[in-house]
Parts: sequence; structure tokens; C-alpha cells
Amino acid sequence: GFVIDSLTYSENMYGNEIPSGGISLERIDLQNTCGIYSNWRAAKDSLGGTPGFTNSVANEPVEKFAINSVYAVSKKNLLLKLTDVPDTLNSLPNFALSTDSEAINFTKQIIGNIIYFELENEISANKTCELAISNLSGKCNAINDTTLQINSPKVYDLIFTEIRFKSTNKVDLPNTDYLEIYNRSNQAIQTAGMQLQIGDKKYNLPNVRIETGEYWTISHATYAEKFKKLGKTIVLNNFPDLGNTSGTLLLLDAGGSILANLAYTSDFFEDKFYYELGYSLELFDVNSPASLPENWHESKNSIGGTPGTQNSVATANPDKTLPQITRIGVLNSSNLKIWFSEPMHFNVLSNLKAFNIASTHVSPVSIVASTNLFTELELQFAQNFVPGEKYTLKIENSITDICLNSLQEPAEYPFELPKIPQIGEVIINELLFNPIPESCDFIELFNNSQKTFDLANLFFA
Repeated sequence: GFVIDSLTYSENMYGNEIPSGGISLERIDLQNTCGIYSNWRAAKDSLGGTPGFTNSVANEPVEKFAINSVYAVSKKNLLLKLTDVPDTLNSLPNFALSTDSEAINFTKQIIGNIIYFELENEISANKTCELAISNLSGKCNAINDTTLQINSPKVYDLIFTEIRFKSTNKVDLPNTDYLEIYNRSNQAIQTAGMQLQIGDKKYNLPNVRIETGEYWTISHATYAEKFKKLGKTIVLNNFPDLGNTSGTLLLLDAGGSILANLAYTSDFFEDKFYYELGYSLELFDVNSPASLPENWHESKNSIGGTPGTQNSVATANPDKTLPQITRIGVLNSSNLKIWFSEPMHFNVLSNLKAFNIASTHVSPVSIVASTNLFTELELQFAQNFVPGEKYTLKIENSITDICLNSLQEPAEYPFELPKIPQIGEVIINELLFNPIPESCDFIELFNNSQKTFDLANLFFA
């Protein structure tokens, strides 16, 4: 016999949103014989399909062969998604990759309507990659030669805007924890390769396309259908309990760099009554993404939250508080540590010139964040500090917090390598051992010398 018709199918034929199951694929145009992926779509019938009846997607417009999206899956892998399968038998496509006009070597693989590119070297986070395409055709039509820019999402393009971490059945939300992310950039963002870190554990996100201004809920797959009725939803089979009182969230890009962070606590609730009811916390101002308590409030929605939609408390709430340096410390002979009053912007890591030793104008060779919230920074210097010599760390006010508020003015902090105290050089100067009920015990120490000591090396017995 001979083949009358054939179909090679895959889940990619569903488009950008792949259902968890139970939805059939239907042909759109019965007379269209050249389209493969583009002529098929997920059934729109409430039963999930139309076996034996006219297809629910019949007569909808069929997409022409075109580019659907292009994005980075990791620092060395790119993905080009087409609306249909390219016709490589009759036309071999040409591709060229470059950054700053420098060519990038790569290998490629075509699987269905997806073209994968594996690069020889990683692309720097601050560089834009260009993909030049020519001679690319489908079975129905050709694509005009074009050059595409591949922009990886930047810090705070995606942010956390809502979280529920004490779920109950006392409100009309699904009885589970969830969180919400929002695209505050001016372009669509693919989540391919991204990870959600909750505490110390990381969870891979499926690839979805988040358009500008969209809110997406992230929760457990068990509650997928309930959340999808409320808004756009990403589901994870292993989404964990977020803890009833506090926790830390990170959103990581395909290369492992932090895109967004949030340290949450039940103290963010203005009225603990709503915390006990199981309401969510919502962000006031998406243009002020700092995880500060004053930018969060319990939801005002009567069902307890607004997963996948604009927050009920949404309003302008600009961060006008200037960051402050609360203290500095000497970690060892070449490393200093700085504590800030609030999270600093990620670009502080590359702003080496903002820190220098006043007497020599020497800047650190590297800056690393001690915590994922960027409230503590460690400065490493190439040369060791000399014991007994006094130094001054000068910090310029060019460093900023997340909302780009800078230090009020440049600051100077004296320091020296700490010594080991001798008898009588650190003394007990005051103590309270019989406090009233609402108070507590304390001990006060006094440095009875002209030396610098590290209290971390002292103990009470």
C-alpha cells in the first residue's frame, strides 16, 4: 500500500502553553497540506476535544511560516523557535552569530520546529547577541532575511509581586502556597533554563513566554486547574511548602545569576488577623522592587489574594529611603566586610572604584555578596594589610540600593587589623541581671586601650 496521509506530532504543536494533559490536537484547515505545526492547535472544546464532530478550531487563521521566538537557554545555548518545520530538503538555511561585531562559533541541531545553537564560548551577561538568518523557508513560504537581537533578561526585569506562605481553607483561594512573578521590562521574557530557589533548594522552571506587564502564578501542579481559572500559571510537580513564618526566594537566570530576590516574613502583615486567615502578601509598587516591609501589604481582595492578576494593593510607593552603611569589619589580612541597612543594587559588584583605601587610593580586586539579598558585601584586596598600621576605607556615593537611591554622601571608615586583648584592655563596664519582666539581661564591654579588637574571638564563661 501507499501512504495516504501522515503526521509527525509533538507537544510543541500546542504552542507556547503546553497543557498538562487531556487536550487533543485538531487540524485547523482541512485543505492546507503544507503546514505541519502551524495547521494544528489545541482543541478549544470544553470536553478537551471533538472526536467525530467538526473541529473546534476549524476556520481559524493558520499562521504563516515565521519566527516564533529566540532566546538564551543558558550562557552557551540559544534556541530559535519557528511556527512550523523548516524545509531543509529544498533550501538550506544560513545562520551567523555575533556579539559586538565579533563572530561566534557554534554548532546547530534542527529538531522539528526548533533550532538549537551550542556556542563555543559563553556570552557575557552585559552583551547583546545577534543572530543573522538567511535562506530560511518552510513548506508554505519563505522568511525574509533578517537579523535578530537576543537580549537576556536583566536584574529585576522579573520580580516577585505576591506570595502566600500560610495557606488555609478559610478563604476562596486554592488551599496551597503560591508565589507570583511579574514582567516589568519592555519585552517578552522566556523562562527557559531559569530556576526558582526557595531556601537552599532549586527548582527548574518550565519554559513559558511572559509578555510585558504579565503576572504569572507559580504553585504546585495539583492545583493547576484552579489557579489557571484565576490567571496565568506555572506549575511545578515538586513545588514545596513555603514555611508559615518566613523564608527567602531567588529567581535565577539560565546562567545562575540572580534576577530577583525576596526575603519575606509574617511581620510584613500590617494586621496579623489576615495572616491567620491565609491571605497573601502583595507588592504595592512594581517600580520599587525592594523587599522592604513598607512595600508589602496583605491582599485587599475578598478571596484572599490576586494570583496571576494585578495586585489589589497596587499603587505608587517609591522608595525614598537612602541606604546607609551600618558597620564595616575586618575578615582577615586582605578582606573587609560592609553591612548595609537595605539590599544594594547588583551593579555594586562591578563598581570597584567606589571603594578605595584613602592613603593609597587602592581599590579592591573583587567584590562579592555575602548574602543573596545584597545587604552584606565582602571586599578583597590584592595586598595584605600591615599589622599595627591604621587605614581608612573610603566609599563613594555612586553605589545605590535596588531603587537607585545612592548614599547621602561619601563615607570614610577607619580600620586596622585586630589584636588579641591583654588583661585589662577589655573590661566589663555595666550589667543587668535582674530585669523587669518586659526587659532582658545585658552586659556592656569597654575597650580600655587604644587598640582594635575583634569581639568574635572573645567568649563569656
